[in-house]
Amino acid sequence: MRLGDPECDQLIRVHLYHDGELAPDEARQVEAHVRGCPACTAELAKLREISAVFAGAAAGNEPILGDAAMSRIEAKLVAGGRIYPVLRLARVITAMAACVLLAASLLLWQQQAKANTASSSAQSQGVRVVAIKDIDASPASTHPTEIQLAQWIVRNLEAEQP
Repeated sequence: MRLGDPECDQLIRVHLYHDGELAPDEARQVEAHVRGCPACTAELAKLREISAVFAGAAAGNEPILGDAAMSRIEAKLVAGGRIYPVLRLARVITAMAACVLLAASLLLWQQQAKANTASSSAQSQGVRVVAIKDIDASPASTHPTEIQLAQWIVRNLEAEQP
């Protein structure tokens, strides 16, 4: 029997009951239903059996699968070759991403070093690096506040020069 079989419409609630996701009143209703429904009784028994197997594996008990089954699975993985190409591809993509990251880091470091060199070179020669924007002082194109700001900047720059 599978979840959603038309034998009983309560199978979903049986799963919720098993997982402890129902309110106490709903849990009691499901318990009463399970006592009278063979399909839900069987489903709950299967769920408990599966949980017991996983609980035993988590506790470190004997492996779930025997040695023969594990050997067959390993042989299929090696012979089928399905998982190994995926892992190889993942390794290649990871290596490529690492190379891109390294190259980008080196470029950024190089640009930062050039900027620092240019700045220190200009400072050692007593040159002040200033960005100046040409301001058209015609009254039609410039607001009075822009002219005042430009004049204030020029006055401050002149005052700071030795």
